[in-house]
Amino acid sequence: MAYVKEATLLESPVKRESSIPAGPIVAETLIQQPVMLNPELIRSLQESGPKDLLLLGVNMATYARHDNHGEILLGIVQGDVRIQTTLAVESIMDNALLTVDFPAEKGRKLIGGEAMLFIKGVDSPANKAVTAWLTSDTPFGGVWMNGKRRERGLVVELCTLTYSPKAMLPALGLTITMTFSLLIAAWMLTGSPENQKRLEADGGS
Repeated sequence: MAYVKEATLLESPVKRESSIPAGPIVAETLIQQPVMLNPELIRSLQESGPKDLLLLGVNMATYARHDNHGEILLGIVQGDVRIQTTLAVESIMDNALLTVDFPAEKGRKLIGGEAMLFIKGVDSPANKAVTAWLTSDTPFGGVWMNGKRRERGLVVELCTLTYSPKAMLPALGLTITMTFSLLIAAWMLTGSPENQKRLEADGGS
């Protein structure tokens, strides 16, 4: 399937050199990021089709470890609306935007205004836990971490992805062109009468 980023509900701030890790996300660690959702862009989510998606991304880090284990919860909550998923920390890449997508219909009850993104630790020990980057370059303000306000905020992205079969056409055309070119090249190497005679001669020598 092919998707086009249709509406960005939150702009992802750029991680500056002054960014710091939030600390190990162990069992019961709770990081909450207050955000404001734009009403006009929320409307595009409410009008989304059955194949459209809501994408949530957070910049994470693994402390350069490859043996972390456990789970975290990642999601957004607004009033009685809660959208979340459980992720195995083994799947998280170091210093990269961790992205998850939800069916857009789950986000149709979101409205313009304040909402809360959250990361919650489930069962990782401190020496096998991941973390999230906190940056001062954010329009959202600082996070709440285990009930205490921090000066820096998460590096996040929240957007809608619209299903678009047309988005597949350029890639499909390129694939067909490359396949056709490879077939021609293969024929020129082995399929032409002259080359076929050479192959037969080589095989008989």
